[in-house]
Amino acid sequence: MKMAAAVLVVIVIAVLVYFIVFAGIVPKYTLKQTEEIYEDILDGYRDDRSNVNAHKQVASSLIENFSLEFSTLSYADEEYFRTGIYSLEAKRNDIKAFVRYEFDSYDGESRTWELETDSDFLKELDGIVKTYDLASFNGKNVFVSGLDAMYGDRIDILYQSGETIYASDNQDGFVPYEALREIHELFFRHKA
Repeated sequence: MKMAAAVLVVIVIAVLVYFIVFAGIVPKYTLKQTEEIYEDILDGYRDDRSNVNAHKQVASSLIENFSLEFSTLSYADEEYFRTGIYSLEAKRNDIKAFVRYEFDSYDGESRTWELETDSDFLKELDGIVKTYDLASFNGKNVFVSGLDAMYGDRIDILYQSGETIYASDNQDGFVPYEALREIHELFFRHKA
């Protein structure tokens, strides 16, 4: 008798679970609230995957590839930069350097140019990298979800020796303002 009652209870529970889970009798407001909570966790979630053990020095001085993306939103009070996202790239091409400059303002204006210059450009660029110790940021890797645009900095440098510098934070700028300005000025000096 006890066994039959236990089996009956298990069957009733199984039927209830079936109707609640599989037949969609779960109240819709509960599912909606769960989705909103999940979205809140995703938007604004700060994911820090920085490698604190990444090397902080580079012995080589021969840059093969250089890429710097930065936002000037936090420098809105400064007079030098327009507010927007800058993307500066340089690549060694035998004895020359291929240089690309791109600017997208937050109000929709865009400017892009490319040029080929002598490889001294990359030597000067390495001098700025060393002066401001940009290798000290190597391994920084922070991503904040839900941002519409880049509001921080990303730097990616490959040296001929195979050494690299990579650091990224899409919310906060970490490259010193003076370094950004000198690199920007270097690009424009070679454009003239």
